Amino acid sequence: MVKHFRTKQDKEIIKNVSGAFLIKGAALLVSFASMPVYIKFFNNEEVLGLWFTILSILSWILTFDFGIGNGLRNHLVKPLEEKNSKSTKEYISSAYITLALFTILIAIIVIPIILFLNWNTILNISSELVRNETLRYVMGINAISIIMQFFFRIISSILYALQMSVVNNFMALITSVSQLLFALFYIGGTPSDNLIVLSYVYLICVNFPLIITTIVIFITKLKGMSPSIKMFDKAKANTVFFDGSKIFVNQLLYLVLTGTNSFLITRLINNIQVVEYQQYYRIFMLIGSLYLIVLTPLWSGVTKAHINKDYHWINKYFKLTVLGSFIVLFAQLLIIPFLQFGFDIWLGDNAPQANYLYALIFAIFGFVFTFQSTVSTFAMGFNKTKLQAKIYGVAVVLKVLLSLWLVSYYPYWIIFVLVDIVTFAPYCILEYFDIRRIINTRLILLKESTLNEL
Repeated sequence: MVKHFRTKQDKEIIKNVSGAFLIKGAALLVSFASMPVYIKFFNNEEVLGLWFTILSILSWILTFDFGIGNGLRNHLVKPLEEKNSKSTKEYISSAYITLALFTILIAIIVIPIILFLNWNTILNISSELVRNETLRYVMGINAISIIMQFFFRIISSILYALQMSVVNNFMALITSVSQLLFALFYIGGTPSDNLIVLSYVYLICVNFPLIITTIVIFITKLKGMSPSIKMFDKAKANTVFFDGSKIFVNQLLYLVLTGTNSFLITRLINNIQVVEYQQYYRIFMLIGSLYLIVLTPLWSGVTKAHINKDYHWINKYFKLTVLGSFIVLFAQLLIIPFLQFGFDIWLGDNAPQANYLYALIFAIFGFVFTFQSTVSTFAMGFNKTKLQAKIYGVAVVLKVLLSLWLVSYYPYWIIFVLVDIVTFAPYCILEYFDIRRIINTRLILLKESTLNEL
């Protein structure tokens, strides 16, 4: 078995996965520790639910780099593999400059809008608990934070292309730990004051690691390849943008499918149910999050193998990761009998009463999520976006209609998880068979080519 994992690319994947497991494991511990800390920090579950909803909104906005980061990630692999410094610098410079222009444009449009919206209505929270002026201020701080991330987060795409995904995990860990430590030791004020303070903390803790990492990478690993206006190449900028925009459309649709649950729960039910949703989510997505560590470096790995026509390598990892999805399902089912015990140990007096039907639904969702992530990773590695876009487009409409219909009969957060299962399942099945078809076809062509050479 070991001999099948001795290639240089295998070693790169294993190195990234091993390091990421250690870091991600620590990050998951921080995630679990943060829930009781934040409950105590806000001392109000409705405001805590509001904070979780704000974070989910921030994650939506982060996708609006129009796919430039992912476009760069895919196109940077080849010049890095060929050690073509000129082409590498042109791609990096073109992506940074294009993204800078979009960042300025977004700042001009978004900030004025945020300052005029009625956030009490949007976030379904009483103005007696948090005034609209406070919410505008909080959203303004977070808007600045997000705008900064637009520009500086492109280093993450470069790290993926360099097969250094472990560094991205480390940055995320630093961000989570620093926020947790602040919430743990800060002597808070009113829930409104704490929202403002935590927004400033989020701005610093998220952006500072990105800035430092960017500086370090460009004076070490990519020395001499830092962005330059002189190296801007219009053709490469267009390539990165237009190829990335295809991925962006899919990410946007995916975001509506997976990233809107907290907001929908807030709008259609209440903020308090967001907290319970998050409690189940953090437990049942624990194993799925660990599994995603394996998938993270594979995107660029598949792109690299595709360029080198190494379809045996791709086939090997596709089989392994599909099997991994089913192992995740089995592991999540094992959690269910111990769920109440886990809640009690984790949250103490604030522990919810375990609902085992909800737990089963969430376990199934965890499997669907990991299987979808598996087939999507290989699809993106092949730069294959059309099938995903078509199915996701239909799924978004279906999610909205089903959610509005079902929640009117049963106004509880589990409805949105159930709808996610229904909307994602068709994509999982169709994309799996399409990728299987592509790999088999390429393997047959390789075999015929080898026989002809003989």
